[in-house]
Amino acid sequence: MREEEGWMAIEEGFNTANETELDNLVCHLRKAIRKIDIDLITALQGDGGWLKYCECMKEI
Repeated sequence: MREEEGWMAIEEGFNTANETELDNLVCHLRKAIRKIDIDLITALQGDGGWLKYCECMKEI
């Protein structure tokens, strides 16, 4: 095996790991976006909105 082929195999392994991490990130973002509904938006309005927002962000 040539040296170039060895580096390509290592690089492919890193790409697979990065793609897996990206897939996980996308999955978490989709779940977080689904949690945003009218009840959450209503709860965020008003005096206690910032605290409610902080509580929601802790869950994510």
